[in-house]
This record gives sequence, C-alpha cells and structure tokens, in this order.
Amino acid sequence: MHLLWKPFKKVVGAIVFGQLILSYLDPGTGSFIIQLLIGGLLSSVFLVKIFWKRIIGVFRQSDKSAAEPSPEQPVTATEVEER
Repeated sequence: MHLLWKPFKKVVGAIVFGQLILSYLDPGTGSFIIQLLIGGLLSSVFLVKIFWKRIIGVFRQSDKSAAEPSPEQPVTATEVEER
C-alpha cells in the first residue's frame, strides 16, 4: 500500500493543483490504461446484455400495474367492452 501512495499523491497533485510532474510514462503504461478502459466498457455492455430482461421487466411491470385494475376495484361494463 505504501508503494502506491507516492504515485497517487503525484497524480492527485497534478490534477488538483496543476503541478508539474517530472516522470515518464512508457508505452506499456498507456497500453495498460487503454486495456482497462476497453475492458470496463465491454464488461458493462456484457452486464447489460445479461440483465436486459430484468431491466426492461422493471419498467413494463410498473406500466402494466397502472393499466390493469386491481382486484378490489369493480370493473365497469365500458371497460369490459374495451378489452
């Protein structure tokens, strides 16, 4: 944990205070950051794909419950004709 603290302070200092950082990012670091971004994007797309029916079901269920009368409410003759 202590090894990560110094680079973390430098990055936060550069972002918050605009300090000049004299360090070198090799191409491997940039490649790693791009891989993290692509992996995060693809995993979020995969999660939406897996849970898509549940996500849509939440919205359809709320619409269906508002459209259908509850068992306590009497159904009128005009509502029966519309169905």
